[in-house]
Amino acid sequence: MMNNKMMLVMVTVMTLMVMGANSQQDAQCYHWCKRPSDIKVEPGSFYCCAFTQPTLQQIQGGVHPGTCPPHPYECPGVRFRPSGPQLCASDGYCGRNSKCCFDTCLTHNTCKPAIQVPIIDPYPPFDVRNN
Repeated sequence: MMNNKMMLVMVTVMTLMVMGANSQQDAQCYHWCKRPSDIKVEPGSFYCCAFTQPTLQQIQGGVHPGTCPPHPYECPGVRFRPSGPQLCASDGYCGRNSKCCFDTCLTHNTCKPAIQVPIIDPYPPFDVRNN
């Protein structure tokens, strides 16, 4: 049976190992994202949304047109897809018709189909024939 001193040493070593792993993981974060302010869990807090260095295509992908879908009030449950959701740090990680949006159920940014907003021309062409 272990004495108290040995047990304390083991717990201390294990704690330091876990803390080291967490700080190492944080040190390898390439992009921090902010959670939206309209969610229930930790609104406005930051989290690591990219642990790998982004590719040139992801960096140059720019901001895609459209808006993110609204946040659901309840999570629909587990849905299985062969590849799972595509995690992202910005729109450049997603396809052209998708946006990098916060997923309240996964508490992470994922690529979601963009909601396209119609562009209304405030100055439509003037037709002289109708006057």
